[in-house]
Amino acid sequence: MKKLFFLGVVFLSHLSVQAQDLTYQTPPKAIADLVDAPITPRVSIASDGKWMLLMDVQDLPTIADLSQPELRIAGLRLNPRTNGPSRVSYSTALKLKRLSGGTEIAVKGLPNPAKISEVSWSPDDSKIAFALTTEATAAAGGQIQLWVLDVATATARQIPGVRLNSVFGTAYRWLPDNQTLIARTVPANRGQVPDVTAAPTGPIVQENVGRTAAARTYQDLLKNPTDEKIFDYYATTQLLKVSLDGKTQPLGQPGVIQGASPSPDGKYILVETRHRPYSYQLTVGDFPVKVDVLDLAGNLVKSIADLPLADNVPTSFDAVPTGPRNHDWRDDAPATIYWVEAQDGGDPKKEAPIRDKVLALDAPFSAAPKEVVDLPLRYRGIRWGNNTTALVSGGRWSDRKVMTWVFNPTTKAAPTVLFDRSSQDTYNDPGTPYMKPNAAGRDVLALGGADKQTIYLLGEGASPEGSRPFVDQLNLKTRKTERWWRSEAPFYEIPVAILDTDKRLLVTRRESVEQAPNYFLRDAKKKNKLTALTTFPNPYPALGTLKKQVLQYKRADGLPLTANLYLPPITKKVMDRYLLCSKPIPLSIRTKVPLVR
Repeated sequence: MKKLFFLGVVFLSHLSVQAQDLTYQTPPKAIADLVDAPITPRVSIASDGKWMLLMDVQDLPTIADLSQPELRIAGLRLNPRTNGPSRVSYSTALKLKRLSGGTEIAVKGLPNPAKISEVSWSPDDSKIAFALTTEATAAAGGQIQLWVLDVATATARQIPGVRLNSVFGTAYRWLPDNQTLIARTVPANRGQVPDVTAAPTGPIVQENVGRTAAARTYQDLLKNPTDEKIFDYYATTQLLKVSLDGKTQPLGQPGVIQGASPSPDGKYILVETRHRPYSYQLTVGDFPVKVDVLDLAGNLVKSIADLPLADNVPTSFDAVPTGPRNHDWRDDAPATIYWVEAQDGGDPKKEAPIRDKVLALDAPFSAAPKEVVDLPLRYRGIRWGNNTTALVSGGRWSDRKVMTWVFNPTTKAAPTVLFDRSSQDTYNDPGTPYMKPNAAGRDVLALGGADKQTIYLLGEGASPEGSRPFVDQLNLKTRKTERWWRSEAPFYEIPVAILDTDKRLLVTRRESVEQAPNYFLRDAKKKNKLTALTTFPNPYPALGTLKKQVLQYKRADGLPLTANLYLPPITKKVMDRYLLCSKPIPLSIRTKVPLVR
């Protein structure tokens, strides 16, 4: 299938009639080759630093892709033929490569081309799970299948009988045994799509009795009871426990399950289920939600919360619903649920010394919740480390204030300030703490040093010279910072992963005006020694070595303007020819154009 091309300006597709055939016009071959040039592959690195997964990227969607239907409902945009999101950037092929050296190994067993998404390493890095979307047509709908790749043999295979429901994003999670996944799937017996032509059985009634908050406006909302039925049809999920040998076990009853996360020890599942009454004014993220803990047999262990429709939240930035929110597992503990509760009624305009509290509940979930930390600003997130070290962030939109505190999650000691700055002060951005998967596959703070009190910061490095990414290490006790490395011109280089904190080994992505992006192993201890991990070619060799010049000139009314001029190298022969013209090239340009002899 031919493609529609876009390059700077839009090439409109025209229909030409030739022997009663309708065909698309395409641009000249030189332009088509530029648009069809392969995109730099995506890369995913195993947490043990032994393997790199290379993912070829779909360059442009085909006309068949663009013609797929899109269902906009409850704030979601779905492809009803696949029961997944309507807009996905797929990978089309997979390769494996050892970081210690060796050639790229093409993964066997995949269809060609493939539509791959939702890629995830197993906790022990021996396998990679991913979703594979099959072709969807009007006659036969596609589906999103669950596949697994064995790293040792570089062979992929489908897990039979599992059709993923990806309307809420990634539809599966690994258990720490590396042999089992928890998947949100399309119910096997869900029947036919509800009839959208059915006559309404009554009027649509909405009321705002007792509601005082102003209402925001949203796109793609439910409009009537028929929409509710269609939403239920596509969003309803059956949880399955899926073994790599193909065995499946249903867990609980089907429902509009927005999230299903196994505990780090693999004994429980935290399930968030949206339920009625739905709203015609809000998206699915504000629908009532029930938060439960199930065991691996699908039995209810504990009902954590049942939260109402969030239809009375102020419209101010930093406004949140009252009651518990943001339920999740503590990544560094076997089975501890934590959540956040507003102490100001969810209204940032109210004066309150404490805005949010973080609470936690340990398995078997029978005791009272424990207070973990109090925040004077609105909660922005937690990065767990271990039993004595974690980082929590808060912010205030009104003055762009952001803060990060260090706290001990075991004791209720007051947190200490680590960073206090404005989100708009990019020059003083300290960077983002580096996270590394633990044995359970959960991302936790990479803590180094003899006392495990050193964190590692990866930053964009905004400066008067432009962006210069960096890697720092920071001791949480002494607050001393040491810089490992900083990107240097003429290259733009960003840190991707830290392989060894003691040896200071990094994986970076490096590029320049003339060199295509590639991945390197950087030894920050040995004078920043570089070892190439990939050799992706320049996807646009036809453009040559263009040189950018900034031209300054004045408009007819005297307004000063600038323009970017991109010139290819000009040979001496061509320059001499121009010099013989009656109107020679201005000296200001002639002295700046690169000469190729």
